[in-house]
Amino acid sequence: MGLAKGWDRESADLFIHDSGARISRTSYRGKLAWWFFPVSLDVPAVEHPPTDEGRQEAFAAAERVLPKTRAKSKTIPKKKAVAASNEEGERGRDGDSNPDKEEDDEDKDEDG
Repeated sequence: MGLAKGWDRESADLFIHDSGARISRTSYRGKLAWWFFPVSLDVPAVEHPPTDEGRQEAFAAAERVLPKTRAKSKTIPKKKAVAASNEEGERGRDGDSNPDKEEDDEDKDEDG
């Protein structure tokens, strides 16, 4: 069985999606079945028959509700924020980035 993009096979009875959702053949609520467990705890698990066809049904149901790709935008702004804070650190504590001020400091050294 080829897995759809975003799914990893952890064992013969457990598949985990990049989003954190799971499809597992397990006993849950007193029933052995293929269960689709969404990421949100507010959304109930969905039962499918404990057969190969049930597993395929679980994947089909999951594809309808899961995001196509994992959201990675949270990490990109953090890197930009770090870069921005480094730039502020180079300006000095008062945030002044006036290049003329540096020239004035050099002139003072020459005048002695």
